[in-house]
This record gives sequence, structure tokens and C-alpha cells, in this order.
Amino acid sequence: DLSMSLLQLRKSVNLKDKELFASGFILFLLSALVLMTSYRYNVALAEKNSDWISNVMILLFVNVLDEKVLNVVQSLRPQWTTQILYQVRMNMAEKILNNTFSISSHGLTQLYP
Repeated sequence: DLSMSLLQLRKSVNLKDKELFASGFILFLLSALVLMTSYRYNVALAEKNSDWISNVMILLFVNVLDEKVLNVVQSLRPQWTTQILYQVRMNMAEKILNNTFSISSHGLTQLYP
């Protein structure tokens, strides 16, 4: 999430889009908070290397849950999630076109078949 937030911030600056910047900044702050909290949690609780490894594995499992929740929502409501993701893609394409950026130069060609 940290790398995605940095990419989103870069794209928002290129597009001069305040909403995209705000959401990217919030994602960056949340990701940094998770990273800092995870580190402090491990420092406070881990006494041995095996403790560190088990704590990291637990935290990684929790971080993967958001992807699993999206998969569950996609399986329960496939048309709705497809529609929402399509709206996001169209919104980004519109922002790029309004700012005279080409879709191919911003890596959005993979979003469109």
C-alpha cells in the first residue's frame, strides 16, 4: 500500500487533481502508521527471533485480509463490483483526457481491453 500511495501521489501531481492527491496522502499516512505500529508492536513483544517471525506472519495475514474481502465482495456481488471498478477507470481516463495526458503514458492501457 505504501508504494501504491506514492504512485497515486505522483499521478495526482501530474494530473493536478486535488481529490486524487488527498486520497493518496491519506493512504500514505495510513500505510506509514501501519508500518510504524507494526514495528513498535514487534519491538515491544518479541524477545526472540522466532517471536519476530511469528508476529510478522500474523501482521502479514491481517494485511492480506483486505484483498480477501474484495474477493468475497466480488463473488457475492460481481456486477456491482465490476460497475464500481469500471466507474473508477472511466473517472481516471476522463481526468487524464481533460489534462491532455495520454492513457498509454500513464499505464492505463492495461485497464482497457
